[in-house]
Amino acid sequence: MSVRCISMDLRSRLARRCQKNCCDHHRCVYRFRLWSELVFFSGCNTSMYAVDFALRETGIQLYYCQPEQNKMAQVELEESYSQLVNDRVRLSNFDALEKINNQVRRLSWPFDQREIELKNLPLVDSKYYFAWLSDWSEYDFVSKVEVKITLSGAGNIANFVYYPLYNPDATIAERVSEKDIALVLKDESGLSMLGKNNVSVSLYKVMGELDRMEAVTGESDENGVVNFGKRQVGRYYYMLYADGRPADRYDQLCYTARGWIEVGLDSATPTEMIAFTKSKSAELFRAFGLLRELRELEIYNDRIGTFVENAGEWLENLRKNGLIPVELEAVKRFNTALAAIVNCSGYACTVQTRASDDALKVVEKINGMIRKAEEIVEKLESAKQIIMTIVNTFIDIITGNWSGAASNLTIQELVDRLVNYVKNDLLDDIMETVEQKLAEVIRDPEKIIDYFQSYVKDWVKQKLSPDQIRDNVYNFVEEELVYEKFTSHMEQQIEKVLFETQKLVEENIGKHWDIDERSSLIRESFYQMRNDLMSDLFDVSYKALSEKDSIDDWESCLSTLRELIPLIVEFIELFEIRYPELSSIKAGLETLYEALDTIGTLTKTYELALKVDYLNPLSERIQQISEMVFQFK
Repeated sequence: MSVRCISMDLRSRLARRCQKNCCDHHRCVYRFRLWSELVFFSGCNTSMYAVDFALRETGIQLYYCQPEQNKMAQVELEESYSQLVNDRVRLSNFDALEKINNQVRRLSWPFDQREIELKNLPLVDSKYYFAWLSDWSEYDFVSKVEVKITLSGAGNIANFVYYPLYNPDATIAERVSEKDIALVLKDESGLSMLGKNNVSVSLYKVMGELDRMEAVTGESDENGVVNFGKRQVGRYYYMLYADGRPADRYDQLCYTARGWIEVGLDSATPTEMIAFTKSKSAELFRAFGLLRELRELEIYNDRIGTFVENAGEWLENLRKNGLIPVELEAVKRFNTALAAIVNCSGYACTVQTRASDDALKVVEKINGMIRKAEEIVEKLESAKQIIMTIVNTFIDIITGNWSGAASNLTIQELVDRLVNYVKNDLLDDIMETVEQKLAEVIRDPEKIIDYFQSYVKDWVKQKLSPDQIRDNVYNFVEEELVYEKFTSHMEQQIEKVLFETQKLVEENIGKHWDIDERSSLIRESFYQMRNDLMSDLFDVSYKALSEKDSIDDWESCLSTLRELIPLIVEFIELFEIRYPELSSIKAGLETLYEALDTIGTLTKTYELALKVDYLNPLSERIQQISEMVFQFK
């Protein structure tokens, strides 16, 4: 099982290749194995901070290696490092973990094992174990087994003789047996584990200490007792397990324990066996890591902070008292739901930042359009004296060759209308087109359109810079858009997740917990949530958050310019050879639409609208997470 150091960026292409029982993946291209008594699963709910907690708690050293960004495949950069979609991914990679934890070290790429420093310590002790299990009913004639073991490469040789049935003097070995060996089974909270087949326990022996022995396995009964039947007096090593198949699935609940039992003539010591809940520490690390992720969100607020404190206190109490399977199941559901919420919230944070930046850029781009148009009409206005000279001198040519004459228009009227339009009315038409583009995309667009009408237009008139309006824009996007459309629902969901988690424990504490049955319910819940809510999250996010191809076409939008510019250009063409100073004005008028298109106001407006509208489906998904994660229980 591998550890991933990321939680936020969720990636649907990878997700489709992964097990269906987890929520959206924040992809880390290179994965590394981290082993100890606890195994830290790879998965979407294992954040960088969870790994940080685990490393500090266990003292494990983590080495990682990966190429520099400029040497990564482009597809990986698009999926894992796209700042346009979720720039938080970069902040959750191994290099970020290395900055906060000195137990993490980067190795060069490609991997060179010599860079891992190993201390040269003296060998204190070394033991080798050799064992087998046979069906002795087929070998009742065997009186002695001689074993010779050679260690390849070391040249060491070991010999021993094993007498499964007879003593070395050929007399029959006396068999001393305990009548019945039965141990009381308890969970680590000290409660008896009532209910049949909670666990299986296998007994083993040290070779040579006892006579021949078949496989010995006991299973717990309805009273929480494991009975091994008649056992020979002696010392046994037990291994307790209840791990389902496969045991390494995230949704599989497990027990584990091992130790020694001394079987005497009248009793066995110890009389109780404790079944420990497997992977509990790893699950708690995940939970605390996700709470830290919440604190790091740009949308973090006091209400989220209160949730983090309450959830953290509850988890600390679990850690002190030890987790039993019902509690572990609850924490797994808590982690999976919270990871999905954090994942969606990562995208919401991107929306908040990018939509604010987009709104500032829209203002700047509208300003750029007005400046470009004013620059051209100022030149036209400054050439009015030349134009009037042309009119007075070449009136016959104008009358016979210029379309405006047939419409009973004068060039002076056209110039004045164009100048006045650019100075007084162009902004209104641009704003109307921008607002139409917003309304085309955004569901319930009234709030953002009202904001544009109330503020943006005045800012453009005042020619304010982005720095002068930044705080106003960011506050509006954060409080009126992201909070109303997403964060308020996210607050309710995280509180609901904690409530459902604690409710699951309170309603089932002390009940028999069939771990295979419970694991199948967990698996089905996670699969449904993963499939319905998270499988296409990255694809949807990419469409909403990435940059778009240009859609600007101001010639079709600005009808007044479309009516006036061709007539003025036609007039100038009649006389530009004699008056070459008019050529630059003509070129400016002819390329005005292209210049306005290049500024990209509509494209940026469209991107802004997509981001704002994306909050709606994102919110719709997040409001279903808790219900789906606790659906089958």
